[in-house]
Amino acid sequence: MSADLPFVLKGGNDEQTALHNRIAAIERINFLSGIDMRKKSAAYLKAFDLEMWVRWYKNEPADKKIDEEWCQRAAEVIKAMEESSIKPSTKGYTAALKEHQEKLENDHGSQHVEVSAGNVGEAKQV
Repeated sequence: MSADLPFVLKGGNDEQTALHNRIAAIERINFLSGIDMRKKSAAYLKAFDLEMWVRWYKNEPADKKIDEEWCQRAAEVIKAMEESSIKPSTKGYTAALKEHQEKLENDHGSQHVEVSAGNVGEAKQV
């Protein structure tokens, strides 16, 4: 795992793999944007989730995997957020969360899908 190389999703469904992928994505975004997301507030991260959803992933499959393109888009969004005064919108975030949950439920038929407020717009294996 080297932040200067393109992000490659490590396969698997266990907690260790999910943590590895999350750390690798955060490191890659930091390399691309110069912004360390680990130091950002929960409100900032919610604004980031909302911006990623609205700009890029609203029309993608709800379970789209994280990849190099996602990391590059994330870096682009973070740079734009740093240059402007994008603030989290509780109303917008709640609406996006609901929309994402509905999309997951529709994509997976009648399966019960649970999404936490911390991962709206994110792929399931982040």
